Amino acid sequence: MESIIADLRSWFLRKEAALRIFAEHDSRVEGWFKGEMLLSLDWLRREHRIESFEREFTLGDKGWGKKNQRKVDFRIQIQGKHYLCELKAVCTSQAYGTGREIDFYFRPHSKAGIAAKGGVTLDC
Repeated sequence: MESIIADLRSWFLRKEAALRIFAEHDSRVEGWFKGEMLLSLDWLRREHRIESFEREFTLGDKGWGKKNQRKVDFRIQIQGKHYLCELKAVCTSQAYGTGREIDFYFRPHSKAGIAAKGGVTLDC
């Protein structure tokens, strides 16, 4: 996974104007971020930097209405290994004085907790 971090960082640094306006307006932009991830992963696949990716990958039993189903935003295959990637886009702006409960994203036994354990943070 670390082999593509520089590519992802470059991709999102080119989006700085959008990120600044989102912060200025105290916006949560997880949907936008997922869309940009789709575009960047598709580009990485076409450049042969990754082998494949799947969005909304199901963990546990597959099939409609099955119990024990959890979704992860992306499963990425690099050099024959699969990596799970759960995105959390947290707006840290306080432009409108909106309260933030950051602890929510680091709870144990939560989907967000999966991302916090051993995950890679893309610090732009």
